[in-house]
Amino acid sequence: MFNSKYIKDFKKVFEKFSYRYDRRDVWRDFVTLSACAISNTVDKVNFDSRESKYMDLIKTYPNEHAILFVELLVITTLALEENPNQDFLGELYTSLGLLKKGHAQYFTPYPVGMFMASICLGNMKSEIERKGYISICDSCCGAGCFLIAATNVACQQGVNFQEKVLFVAQDIDYTAAMMCYIQLSLLGCMAEIRVGNSLNNETLLSENIWHTPLYFLNAWKLNNKIKGEIV
Repeated sequence: MFNSKYIKDFKKVFEKFSYRYDRRDVWRDFVTLSACAISNTVDKVNFDSRESKYMDLIKTYPNEHAILFVELLVITTLALEENPNQDFLGELYTSLGLLKKGHAQYFTPYPVGMFMASICLGNMKSEIERKGYISICDSCCGAGCFLIAATNVACQQGVNFQEKVLFVAQDIDYTAAMMCYIQLSLLGCMAEIRVGNSLNNETLLSENIWHTPLYFLNAWKLNNKIKGEIV
């Protein structure tokens, strides 16, 4: 299911940081820089704060290391283009030993995510015919395993998820949420990703709510209609 070539390519570039930086810091910086770069192409409300975050962070790396983050995002993009039926970043995060086990952090294996999506989503076409759309939510999204699987289940059912599905994700862990944001963005999902605790229904600042490019580009015409369902 996973393309070992891209996994190996990613690890080879990632390991170039290891002699000088903490691996978890490098991963967090990679997802932060990538997420800000994607967001700033479309989100004008949060542009200034995310651009400042990007510039402040990239300045902490010399040029020869800064360019490596671009390589990592390119590899991720190519991997998901070739095979969208995978949790590429989640698999890497786990295999690189970056899970925060002291915080009981475990990512769902992708085959399990596919099984869950297959049995949970039911007949998506009939629901779309009834309402005109569906929304799929994962309140503890990790790197987006279940939601990525949902896109592939939609394709199997002949549903165009880029037009008929709104994905809503949330995770208390910032790094995990950014991984989900990057992958759903690259897969062409209309999605809202929130960084925060799903259990206490906290009110989130705008900077903790991330919308994928397709969310903006399609102007998600049903947004006002379904807003009450996903808050």
